[in-house]
Amino acid sequence: MDYFDKIDEYILNRLKGEELEVFESELTKNADLQTAVKQRSKISDAVKYLERKELKKELQAIHGKEIGASKTENKSIITILKPYLAAAAVICIGLLSWWLLSPSNTSTNDIYVSNYAPYKVLNNVRDAAQNAVVDQAWENYRAGNFEAAYLALEKLDNSEIDGQILIAKAISLNEMGLTNKAISTLAIVIENKDPFLLDLANWYIGLFYLKSDNIPQAKYFFQQLANDESADKHQAAKEILNSLR
Repeated sequence: MDYFDKIDEYILNRLKGEELEVFESELTKNADLQTAVKQRSKISDAVKYLERKELKKELQAIHGKEIGASKTENKSIITILKPYLAAAAVICIGLLSWWLLSPSNTSTNDIYVSNYAPYKVLNNVRDAAQNAVVDQAWENYRAGNFEAAYLALEKLDNSEIDGQILIAKAISLNEMGLTNKAISTLAIVIENKDPFLLDLANWYIGLFYLKSDNIPQAKYFFQQLANDESADKHQAAKEILNSLR
């Protein structure tokens, strides 16, 4: 597939099924393609804007011609209004298309808010020194003091950090407003393919991309859960994907 030839179809939501999945899979790992999609989206928005301006000029011209003609030919009011009605219909269709093709920050934020809840940490067996640090972190985490929890977990050596701690750090970073850093932290869990926490990492990273309004990346990670019927959040991921179509 020549991905760059498919950009217009992707922006206009004309790619379907396997072709859409293949394109979005490439989009998640191809920085040049991501840049091209963003640039083409901006161009598309600009073209729509110019088209509406041109349509407005044409409508004004039609108005002037019809008024002038009515003085000499005494046309009926119905005849004069016909061009206006046709132009108005075109404008409505154009505005509707603009609304449908433009991403809705409100809707994606609503999806994020309705599905997001901080991860509930579990107690793991550790040695005394580790317990002192982790217990302090979990106490702050459960109390909603995420900055203090994150700072406590940062005291652990890399050899002491497991998947649960990484997810807790990611949640804390997100709550602190550092969503991009939270995404990078979850990527480590996914890269390590933690068998117990991989689904959870896919779920949260999808939500955080959704919060960042990066819909293609969000859809990619939700698709991982939707494709696996045994995955945690399988049904919830499918419902989000349906909402994003």
